[in-house]
Amino acid sequence: MARCSCITPVPITRFWGGAGNLNATGGGNTGVGAATLGLITTGSSNAALGAGALRINTTGGLNTSVGSGSLYNNTSGGRNSAYGTLALAQNGVGIDNTAVGAFAMQANTTGNANTALGQSALSDITSGSNNIAIGQLAGFSITTGSD
Repeated sequence: MARCSCITPVPITRFWGGAGNLNATGGGNTGVGAATLGLITTGSSNAALGAGALRINTTGGLNTSVGSGSLYNNTSGGRNSAYGTLALAQNGVGIDNTAVGAFAMQANTTGNANTALGQSALSDITSGSNNIAIGQLAGFSITTGSD
């Protein structure tokens, strides 16, 4: 009898340090720190490190959140990367954003495809899309501008 050498990967969710919602059905999530991924339900392939990282996320997937409060209010936004305290903290449904630095893009709620590199870069943007800001405080006063 021939043996099948096939392995079907099963998405595993792991939570440490008071993180996560144990009733979640989304797979492949990793949360480390108090209240990380606390409301996750069906979102999958998220990584959160730091107290309150991705705290409100329920259905968003493919997000990476490193830093206390980063991507805190994300609910369904996906493919976002936030590195730094409160980076992308108010993001709710925005997708494809990258924020590196404390407070970078912290006010973004619906903006898409923005890149902010530096402390407080694009910190006041709420709904602008396709912006790039590099450096401390770069574009911090832009709220809705695009491109």
